Amino acid sequence: MEHIVLNFSIKKKEMNAREYIDFCKKILISLKSIDDVFKSANTIDLENHNSYFFKEDLSDFTTENLKLIITEQEDIAYKNPVAENKELTEESKSWMGYFSTIFFGGSDNIESYSDVSLYIAQGSYENTPATIKIDFSNDLQHKLSEEYVFRLIEELAKIIDIEFASATSSQFFMKVRRKGQYSIGWINYITNKNISSMLILNEKRKHLDNGIVFSISERDVFEADNNALIERSIKISDSL
Repeated sequence: MEHIVLNFSIKKKEMNAREYIDFCKKILISLKSIDDVFKSANTIDLENHNSYFFKEDLSDFTTENLKLIITEQEDIAYKNPVAENKELTEESKSWMGYFSTIFFGGSDNIESYSDVSLYIAQGSYENTPATIKIDFSNDLQHKLSEEYVFRLIEELAKIIDIEFASATSSQFFMKVRRKGQYSIGWINYITNKNISSMLILNEKRKHLDNGIVFSISERDVFEADNNALIERSIKISDSL
């Protein structure tokens, strides 16, 4: 079975650290409503050399845990209301934005394997891309049915401004990537609803408020070396 990863390109929005944490919290709440696998949100506590597990209601997912939630970048001078202060505070803004890695499952041991890893990059006041990646462990790849991925994308599209999303494997991506174009994967989200006219009868699709989710495979199992899927991906990509 291919190792499927969900990648989202989202609309960049300038945020301070507090706004960014609120943004991340909305995502965690949405994911938890989809599946219990997203309940035990945790992150790496480097200072104490273990994993920090947030409360189930996420009441501690706040600026009180600012430096646990946000991965501080070395040699970054943050922009603060007090110009002389270059340290990370809840009012800080960053030219490169903020980055967080949240895990679900696992144990207090920072070397333990998590069930799911969530990566969020957002908030830049310059042109750094904003992205989200959701990576299910090998043991939980079986969860990623077509129906499940459709629902996950649909729920996230309700709370964040997704420009493009794709559920695909690295092997398939390497075969279909096109410079300057979207790489169409197994299941995708795109804001251009005209894509619907290009889809063939057996390709599942669902219209959402701001875009469309669609699959290029009539099967619930994705095969990265399927030449028909590779050709289909490239054809759709070239037409966008």
